[in-house]
Amino acid sequence: MMIPHVDVRLAGCEAEVWLNDIPVLRLTGDRIPPFATRPVAEFLRGSKNVLTVVPFPGPTPGTSRQAMPRQAAADAAIEAKLVLYEPGDFPGSGAGDDVITMVFGEGATQPLPTQPASLSTDGPAGLPPWGWERAARIDSDPRIRSAIGQFVQAAQTAFAAGDAAFFLRLARTNFQELAQAYPGLTLAEREQRFKACFAPKPGEASWQVAPLQPAEFDFRLCAEGRLLELVDRQFRPVIRGQSRHWPMRMFVGVLDGQLQVLR
Repeated sequence: MMIPHVDVRLAGCEAEVWLNDIPVLRLTGDRIPPFATRPVAEFLRGSKNVLTVVPFPGPTPGTSRQAMPRQAAADAAIEAKLVLYEPGDFPGSGAGDDVITMVFGEGATQPLPTQPASLSTDGPAGLPPWGWERAARIDSDPRIRSAIGQFVQAAQTAFAAGDAAFFLRLARTNFQELAQAYPGLTLAEREQRFKACFAPKPGEASWQVAPLQPAEFDFRLCAEGRLLELVDRQFRPVIRGQSRHWPMRMFVGVLDGQLQVLR
């Protein structure tokens, strides 16, 4: 089974890369690795797939889709790819089949873009739509947005209590789909690993969580209005630990009339 990855190489600039209107890699700041990759099977569609590069993205989630061009190095370059790897292939090694390739800047035929740039391709035939594809549009119903606050408070309470069952229940579709996207682990194995994250560590006095700071919330709408990423203005998950620095990165959406963690 081929495993899709998004691969990004950068030189002398910053970028954020989105797949199907979902942010998958953000490379900004003082320490940008020359190469970054991540598997994206759970974001790949059976219909059209769109890879988008945002050069010099805005500094907050609310502005991250906006390219904010500034002086780049003379050798600035961006290469973003959607690649299919065989199990055991080393991403970035030249192995794999390139599905989408976007190259800008030094040594390329296209200059570094000043606005988001996209390229699309058809998806694998027969892939059924994921839950996030079937979800209702959050931006079309203000009642959904108002329910998000209650959801975040309930999730914070469950996280503080170490209640893994709360998240497993709300993320059931997500866990099922991850087991389908990456069959190396069964659904039961994924759930067990998730539960283990909540188990107290030896010598740990208590489970500490970061307090909610609504004034810092900057929830990011994505997946064509079907998902909401629960982050603050610094791109940190709003539900996160203090003592272990373990984040709860969540994309929530409404599926079958219920607010769920869909990624």
